[in-house]
Amino acid sequence: MSNYPRKPVTARLPVSALSLLEEATVLAGRSSLEDFLVQAAVEKAQRLIAEPRVMELSQRDTEAFYQALDHPPPPNEQLIAAFQRHQAMLGQVAN
Repeated sequence: MSNYPRKPVTARLPVSALSLLEEATVLAGRSSLEDFLVQAAVEKAQRLIAEPRVMELSQRDTEAFYQALDHPPPPNEQLIAAFQRHQAMLGQVAN
């Protein structure tokens, strides 16, 4: 991240929060409080952004998913029609 342009961000923290963050900075082996805060904020942001994109399945649902991948059902009429429309849009009319 150090290769990118930087913009200042300020925050007013309770003294107790600042003390906690400074202690965590040392324990994490980070070179500065700023470095620690940036790393922590980026990691939290990445988790928040990824959460809605990640789906967790039960063991039973996982097995059903893999079973469907290994043995897909034959295409239904709607899927066949959609494929034909797609082919027509590409100028490749299917037989």
